[in-house]
Amino acid sequence: MLCQTPQVIREHLFFNGIDLDYRVWYWHGEKGPMEDFQMSHNNVMTNANMLPLNNEMSLSMYEAKKTFSALGMEYQKIHACPNDCILYRNQYKDAIACPTCGKSRWKINNEGEKIKKGVSAKVLWYFPPIPRFKRMFQSSKTAKHLMWHAKDKEYDGKLRHPSDSSAWKLVDHMWPDFAFELRNLRLALSTDGPRQPGKNIDVYLSPLVDDLKTLWEKGVETYDAHLREVFTLKAILLWTINDFPAYGNLAGCTVKGYYACPICGEGTYSKRLKHGRKNSYMGHRRFLPRNHPYRRQKKAFNGEQDFRIPPKILSGKKYLKS
Repeated sequence: MLCQTPQVIREHLFFNGIDLDYRVWYWHGEKGPMEDFQMSHNNVMTNANMLPLNNEMSLSMYEAKKTFSALGMEYQKIHACPNDCILYRNQYKDAIACPTCGKSRWKINNEGEKIKKGVSAKVLWYFPPIPRFKRMFQSSKTAKHLMWHAKDKEYDGKLRHPSDSSAWKLVDHMWPDFAFELRNLRLALSTDGPRQPGKNIDVYLSPLVDDLKTLWEKGVETYDAHLREVFTLKAILLWTINDFPAYGNLAGCTVKGYYACPICGEGTYSKRLKHGRKNSYMGHRRFLPRNHPYRRQKKAFNGEQDFRIPPKILSGKKYLKS
């Protein structure tokens, strides 16, 4: 049996895909003779014959990475503290241990003594958005579509596109200079994921925050292949998309316990269930009109009438102060 390293197998699968004649999947629970399971460099590379003549597909992962870099698809490897305290960048770029917890930047060998310098204990793979945004405008077709909302969209009073939303229109009202450049981008950030770093997510978002600040405050020089001109591209983060736990980590809100409602805050009406051992959240009648009949009912609810006013929604400035 001819064995290959995981890196070689990964490259083969990336460039050639799975052999269409491969029907029996060993190492996935099936029983079969091991001698029939063979994979060699020559056998896998024969799939290259399926490609057109004189194709320019890269023959190695190294060549593919160089191609991606030239297309503005590069990535950065940023060393991180094993305990998610810091990223080794900016003022900590040359540090060899975390200034917060004291953990070594480098991996420890199996004996737990010798430090393997050069092999980071944890690495963040960061895909910077700015080169990718600039790359979009290098396609004349894509650059034209990026202005569709302002030139070709039908305005009929219905919510058909994010540009019909109140948030989009508020940005146009508050920052008319930003709205005047039709090519400026409105972004949404998705933070869902089963293995996201919890309350330390701010550490790993710091490179993205720096790029977003650059895009908002200064902008980046970008070539528009459609209009064949250079302009200053700016962007604003308009929405975040996440589940409730990730929302708490990202926004710094309490999303569990007695004050789990990010709208009501300390005014959350919660009650501990004696037998269920969980918190229940009531008091929803506060949001009904003052003369709603449900406010006067007792038996259908908690045995009391409820004429309280709804809590005031905190503004962005108040969130920052809290």
